[in-house]
Amino acid sequence: MQQPYGLLVTPAGQVLVCGRSSKTVIQVDIEGKKKIATVATQKDGILNPRSVF
Repeated sequence: MQQPYGLLVTPAGQVLVCGRSSKTVIQVDIEGKKKIATVATQKDGILNPRSVF
């Protein structure tokens, strides 16, 4: 994750974080220490994400 920027905690408790320079949106554990999944990447059309909704 490069330049973490925006994050969202969903109603289900999932934590999503935008990696601005890495051009990704990932899901992390509730403490923000462990990556759980990659949600979207540059291949999905993500370019410098700053927020997620």
